[in-house]
Amino acid sequence: MKTSIMPRPRSPIQARVVLCSGLLSLLAGCTSGGTPQKPASAPAATHVSPPPPSGPTRTDFKIISKRLVKRCIAGGWINRWRASNPDVNAAKPKIFLSPFEDATGLDLDPEYLRSTLEQRMRRTQAFEMVSERSGCDFIGRGKLHRLAERGPKGERFSVYTATLALLDPNTEKVAYSCEATVRGEM
Repeated sequence: MKTSIMPRPRSPIQARVVLCSGLLSLLAGCTSGGTPQKPASAPAATHVSPPPPSGPTRTDFKIISKRLVKRCIAGGWINRWRASNPDVNAAKPKIFLSPFEDATGLDLDPEYLRSTLEQRMRRTQAFEMVSERSGCDFIGRGKLHRLAERGPKGERFSVYTATLALLDPNTEKVAYSCEATVRGEM
């Protein structure tokens, strides 16, 4: 005579109940063993980082670049440029970005802002970024400004404004201009 752990079901509903209870007991058996826990290691020494540099941080530059690109795409000027461009197949304006002028007085690296902005402009696929001034449709000239302000409780903070002027390379006149502002640390 065979002995069984589970009783033999007599109806389809009873069969489902027996099957479900069998699966649950199987799962309970599998999860109770578990993997052995690792021994607790000694806590790592805390790393004290130096204070952030004065002026805008890399995050501030990335936010400025993001807002500049957003504002430079808006306004419909690209559609007007396409309509007036002699090359009817030109889909994207070719832009050469010159280094930003640092008007903050903090001796910042304007090349980092330029490279961050150029990288973001490439990713939008609304512009074609060129590395040489010859053959471009626009020359991008940027300027970074800083304004120190006080908050409602007297705390000081800086407001950084970046302006980007897109110049016509033939006439050196501003064809389009956009700006972005971000509140930074001081």
